[in-house]
Amino acid sequence: MPASRDPREALRLWLTTGQAPSPETAAGGAEVLAETARRQGVAGLLHTAVEADTEVASRWPASVRERLREMHRALLVHGIAQLDLARRAQKALERGGVRSLPLWISGGGSTIVIRMRRAPLRTGRHRASRVSLLRCGAWGAG
Repeated sequence: MPASRDPREALRLWLTTGQAPSPETAAGGAEVLAETARRQGVAGLLHTAVEADTEVASRWPASVRERLREMHRALLVHGIAQLDLARRAQKALERGGVRSLPLWISGGGSTIVIRMRRAPLRTGRHRASRVSLLRCGAWGAG
């Protein structure tokens, strides 16, 4: 893959060509590329791509590969928490006689948004989970 100064451009090239980026493709190296992937929401995909090819993996520092693995795991844990929150919210609404469907892409209509705030992270910030549920049927209907 040709060298790119902007790490976002290196990620774009990877996603469009399918060829996993090596740390040299972005200014700042592996750490900057991994952090940019995290901010762009593709850290899990990058981790999978790097680990799938031993030649590519050998060019990535072990510490950055470990960081990508941690980011991938954190995304998985967050996704599972969202699924669990959606399931619990649906069950609570169902007990109240309201049918609903999870919305993974928010749209118009009768949308119920449920937020859950969890314990503080080590950084002192809270990680919030949010799910949207579409109410089935008319608002006046039971």
